[in-house]
Amino acid sequence: MKLELSENVLAQINEQNDKVNELCGYPSNDVRNWFKDLQEKETVTVGYRASCGSTDKTMKIYRIWIKVTKILKKNGVKLIEENVPTINRSPTSANGFWNEVRFSVADA
Repeated sequence: MKLELSENVLAQINEQNDKVNELCGYPSNDVRNWFKDLQEKETVTVGYRASCGSTDKTMKIYRIWIKVTKILKKNGVKLIEENVPTINRSPTSANGFWNEVRFSVADA
């Protein structure tokens, strides 16, 4: 399924991708890759570390991805979000709990 989106929407997604690249300090292109997976496979799983204290970089990137999902929803894309159980959800070595959310394109 090819998500038919305007150039303006694609520019907004690229803008969010640039924010992630700036946050990472290198061209990770996470947002662009997740969006591509959503287009081609109709599903993508995004993970983040929920930590106590300061906000983890993976959480900041996840929040940027959430902005992208809001852009998509605003433009008519129906998404299903479901928490993915993780095998080892205990605190990571960086003092946080790992979480994953699967985003799937819903049938219209």
